[in-house]
Amino acid sequence: MYGVNFVSEYLTSDFKRLDLILNSLVKAVRLEKSVELQQSLFSLFKSGLMRHIQWEEGVLFPIFERESNLPNGPTRIMKAEHSEMSSVLNSIEDTLDNRIDLEKLVALGNCLDEHNLKEKRILYPSIDRMLDEDTQEMIAVAISREFK
Repeated sequence: MYGVNFVSEYLTSDFKRLDLILNSLVKAVRLEKSVELQQSLFSLFKSGLMRHIQWEEGVLFPIFERESNLPNGPTRIMKAEHSEMSSVLNSIEDTLDNRIDLEKLVALGNCLDEHNLKEKRILYPSIDRMLDEDTQEMIAVAISREFK
């Protein structure tokens, strides 16, 4: 039913979607577009990134930790980075009524690029190699339930 790179392909496509939103937000801030547009793009980006993190921490990481027997391996680092990104998002959101801090936004984008690269090159391929078709189906169902 699913390809051998199901996790890599699905989550990488979500990275691309989030990158498009973030790039639009950065452009809107740089061009001093309306506050409403900036707030809408930020809200869309934040909710999408938090959902992506939820998929990873709630579905993928437990499978990886169980199958690899590495509960304190790479997922620990990924979770710490998720926490840092969440803090920056909250910090930006706290000042959203005034203006978006472009410097924080760009720094978040750079952090996210580095984080995503590690996941795309190391973690996702490792998970893909571990999965049988039944586990892939379980992940697809679990992620779709969380897609709100």
